[in-house]
Parts: sequence; structure tokens; C-alpha cells
Amino acid sequence: MMRSVLALSFAVTAALATPAAASVDRYPATTMIENVPAQVDLNATLAGVQIILPGGLDRQASQQNGFAALLGEVVAQTPVATGERPMPLRAAIAEVGANLTVSVEPQYVRYYVEGSPATIRAALALLGGALAAPDFSHATISRARKTLASRIIDADESPFGVLSEMLRRSYYTGSGAGYAPLGSLSIVSNASSAALKKFWSDNYRSGGATIAAAGRVDADVARAAQAVVAQLPAGTPVSLNQQILAPTDPPARIVTHRDVALPWIGVGFAAPQVGAKDFAAMLVVQSIMSTLGQTDSIVSRPALLRPINAIYQYDVKPANFIIYASGTGIGTTAGWREIFQATDVLAAKALDPTVIQRYRTLARGQFVIDNMTLEDRSALVGWVARMGLDPDYPNSVLAAIDVVTPADVQRVVKVYLQKYTFALVLPRTTQDQH
Repeated sequence: MMRSVLALSFAVTAALATPAAASVDRYPATTMIENVPAQVDLNATLAGVQIILPGGLDRQASQQNGFAALLGEVVAQTPVATGERPMPLRAAIAEVGANLTVSVEPQYVRYYVEGSPATIRAALALLGGALAAPDFSHATISRARKTLASRIIDADESPFGVLSEMLRRSYYTGSGAGYAPLGSLSIVSNASSAALKKFWSDNYRSGGATIAAAGRVDADVARAAQAVVAQLPAGTPVSLNQQILAPTDPPARIVTHRDVALPWIGVGFAAPQVGAKDFAAMLVVQSIMSTLGQTDSIVSRPALLRPINAIYQYDVKPANFIIYASGTGIGTTAGWREIFQATDVLAAKALDPTVIQRYRTLARGQFVIDNMTLEDRSALVGWVARMGLDPDYPNSVLAAIDVVTPADVQRVVKVYLQKYTFALVLPRTTQDQH
């Protein structure tokens, strides 16, 4: 503890010597256009629209691990009529001058279209047709499998992706929400047309959809987005009763091996949900923990622990907070315990009031950076809508960060960062590979 206190004193001095960054501007206000929550920005040249459906990982049974991602790719590969000949949806949307991305999340799947106000309307019309009637033919499913398979192989060797999946599985009990976003290669390779069609029929319903937008959005764009949802089968998917296993004391320890050059560790904590009173304070805690990889961090640590970073995953239920790092020594008790020195200090003693402003500024900047693109901003607007919060909640967050106190930070650390789950990704040995 004495070592941590000395390091904290050094960090306070460094923080006082560092000029605060310029304050972050507010987001454009989020308003309702034709009943669509939209962060309207008339200075933008493009519009972005999210169609959010309850067809995410949590809708998968164990024998369906990969259905959510495969169905998303089937939709993207579905032939649609445009020009002289049908072409896959993704290519057709590009042909009209827009862009399509599909993201599979623990609780939903997002179809995002971005383009100019003129091109996005045509792109949304194409998306609506494909969502309402995906092509479950052998040819389309085969193309989707091939595309998805290469992404699964790449994702399986992403250290942070593996850590995040390991930690999710530790607290989602009896739910597919903890599965890898792209699924199991063996299940994807053998998924039948009939099984995929049933997964679509069960979950792609107009009653469960959320629409959100950001950028140069007007009533015509909003109506085009509503037309996408209107084409889906009527009804609402069945409600899910999700059970959560909180981090424990003593902590659970999960270990796996991957083709990585160095060991990676992830320490997972519970965290406040979006809309909770401690949400802004947790963002400030994230800004503090993220400085662990810098020379003016709250604690000193050996170079082998760099980089260290903190990710606050607040767009899922339950929200979680992950501190992760890589290095040759982090698999040892002495190595990974360095991460906890900062939480020890923050829980034992409140920050100096003159220091907190620096971390509030960093937190504001990080929140804006995390939600900077039109895709990120529209996704945030959609998540806020699904949570039933005020549409302009993102600006409320920025305002709330500005009044976070040292006592708030200390309370949040004491409440959330004392129990954790420990995940470790180790390099494969020669024996592992046989």
C-alpha cells in the first residue's frame, strides 16, 4: 500500500502540471422525427440509420451458436433487384452510394445504413426487402458461411476479443449472450436452411424493432427507416429471462491458450448501467484506469505491463468493466497485481479536488471519442431508446461528468471494483499445437 500511496502522490504532481484539455462540445440535441429518435446534425453531409432487432446472441441455444451472425450475413448476401440484374444486398447498397454494416451484440443485432439523404432512402428500401424475405437458398447460405468462417478464424486469435468472451461467459448463466459474436465454426458450417429460417421467423419481428438515426436526418429519411420495420412480420419475439452471475470473492479464474505472442490478462468487474446515478462517475474511473499505460498514471508499473487499458461496456446488460493488459510477466501474481494498486488507492483515499478536473476532462473526451462516428452515435441513441431514457441522454452524461466529485469516484470503486473475475490468455506451446 505504501508503494501505491507514493505512486499516487507522484501522479497528483504530474496531473497538476498537465494543462487540462479543451472542454468537449455538446452533441446535437436528439429529437423525435416521425417517432424516430434522431441526433440531427445539419452540418453533416451524411445520415446514419440503425435498425435494431432482438436477434442477438441471447436468442441462441447452444446448438445455434453462430445463427445470429450467419443470419446477418445471409441478409447481407440476399440478392435484391437493382439496375439491370439482382445483386447481393451489401453490393447493391454500395451501388446506390451508401454503406451497410451488420453487428451482432449480446442482446440484439444491428443493421446500419449510412449515406447521403438521397442515397440512404434507396438503400433502406433495399434493406427492408432483404430483412422481410432473406434468401435461404443453398447458394446464398454457402456464400454467407464462407465469408463468416474467415472472420471467425481471425476473431478467435484476437486477444481482447477472447478475453471479453471469456468474461461474458462467466456472468451470463444459461444464456447465449456470452457466446462469441461470430459463433462456432462447426455450427455455422452445418446450419440448415430450415433452422436459420425458423431463427429469423422467431426473432425478426416488427414489434421488437428499434429505429435510431444520426446526422443529416429529415422526415423523409425517418419515414424510409420506418418502412423497413413495417415490412417485417408482425408480432413481438418472446421475452427472455436472463440470469446473471456476479463476480465473486474469491474471484473466478479462467485460462485459455491462443496463437498470441504474449500472455494477455483481463479483469472483469460489474459496473453501473446506462441511466444509473453512478454511470458518469464510472466513466471518470475509466479515464483514471486508462492512464495506467502512461508515464503520468495513478500508479507506477514496469514497462512489461504496457499497454494497460480499461473498457467500459455499457451497451450490454449487465454493464461490465474490463481492465486488460499484455506482457511476458503478467501471468505471475506480482505482475497482474499491479493492476489492483490503483483500485486500492482510489478506494482508500479520495482524489485531491484539484486533480479530479483532469480526469473529468479525459472522461468527457473518451465518451465523445467512443461515440464519435455517425454509426456510434446512432447506436447510442438506439440503446438509450431501448432503455427508455430521455432521447437527449448523451448530453446529460457529459453534463453529469462535469460534477463528478472525488467522493463519487471513491464510492464507485468501493461498490464495483472489489469483486472481479480473472481471465488469462496464454500463448500456445508446441505441445498445445498437437
